[in-house]
Amino acid sequence: MIEENTGSYGIFKFSDGSDMQGHNFIWANPIGNEKVSIEIIKDGAPKSDNTQVTNDSAPLASTISGENVNIFRFDSDEQSGYYAEFVHKSLGFTVYGYNFDKDDFVRILSYLISC
Repeated sequence: MIEENTGSYGIFKFSDGSDMQGHNFIWANPIGNEKVSIEIIKDGAPKSDNTQVTNDSAPLASTISGENVNIFRFDSDEQSGYYAEFVHKSLGFTVYGYNFDKDDFVRILSYLISC
């Protein structure tokens, strides 16, 4: 996997005076079609939801390594995979795993939570 430069990071100020501090990391497989996108937000839950989950998608897991995690399957824009949201050590995570199977995606989440 190689990291893609997203340029999506920093401290963002909103008109109400609040701010959001975060970063978006993306790693892609240069040979295959797998990609991982990780958005990290300081002091809270993830702030965005850009993916349509499938109609039959109920959370696939509720706890990974002691953390509550919502995992959904998505299928959009000719891509499929898994989407997860969780808070760990006061950081909000939004994680997309494009073209990963469920077991590999859960391994990615377990690794993130173990850090």
